[in-house]
Amino acid sequence: MNQEITEREYNLIEKCDFIGCRGAQGGAMYINSDKNCLFIKIFDSNFEENMAVSVDSSGGALYLEQTVATIQNCSFVNNVASSGCDIHFEIADTNNVRYTETIENCYFSNNFDNESLKSMISILFTNEVDVAFNDNKIVATGYPSGFHVFQTLSPFSNKYGDLSISNNFITPYEKDVVANKHAEAISEDFEKRFNQLEINESP
Repeated sequence: MNQEITEREYNLIEKCDFIGCRGAQGGAMYINSDKNCLFIKIFDSNFEENMAVSVDSSGGALYLEQTVATIQNCSFVNNVASSGCDIHFEIADTNNVRYTETIENCYFSNNFDNESLKSMISILFTNEVDVAFNDNKIVATGYPSGFHVFQTLSPFSNKYGDLSISNNFITPYEKDVVANKHAEAISEDFEKRFNQLEINESP
């Protein structure tokens, strides 16, 4: 889907099921805006067993390029991609406006049958874009070596945005599974904030 859209307009995806979809990048949906950022809201939807099938694939469920998304009350279960088995964000140009990608009250789980999975959410920004990750639940039992919940695909500094985290639950909790080394640089308080979360030890 390629379209140019004004800042105050949103595309809405609501109460949809995406099950067993396949795509080169973005197993269920690949969304891209050629010029300005596209704005999208995804509510109350399920993404299950979708797969991005290209070599070094990203976005097993969602590949969002030049797209500012609000994702709420969605579930992501057993999606597959090398990076961002559930969601991949990529923004190169924001026209000097600082936007926020928002993920709230969502459920993430994977049985990790595929040993090549590197992350649940992958991020590639070269402009100031923030990520708000709030009130989500993550089940990461049996993850492969080197796996992270958050992965950035290039080195970041604080000028490229901030990762805001609150009221999330992850089981099991291990410090090394939260983020790869580049993701820590999104904010100097990134690990500290995640470590202070209340941890739910049961699925």
